[in-house]
Amino acid sequence: MITVTKLNGRPMSLNPDLIERIETAPDTHIHLRNDTRYIVLESLEEITERILHYRASVIVLAGQASFAALGNLQAHHEPGTPTLRVVSAPQKKPSPKES
Repeated sequence: MITVTKLNGRPMSLNPDLIERIETAPDTHIHLRNDTRYIVLESLEEITERILHYRASVIVLAGQASFAALGNLQAHHEPGTPTLRVVSAPQKKPSPKES
């Protein structure tokens, strides 16, 4: 969710996945997919930046959740069953010429 400010000064949280378009004329109008429209104090640039930050945080949190789930799987591993492990890329060994 992103937070925007309505013209009356009250903050409002908005799901950016529902935004169809944003227009400025001169106020900023946010049009949602369900034909709802909000007029807000923030500029088009501010809203766009908030959406970018929101989406980036979703990606980061999803990555953290994936690693946490993987660790949880390993912690509850039963002997004799396949396990998942995070494996880093093999390190390149220096050739005798590089040493």
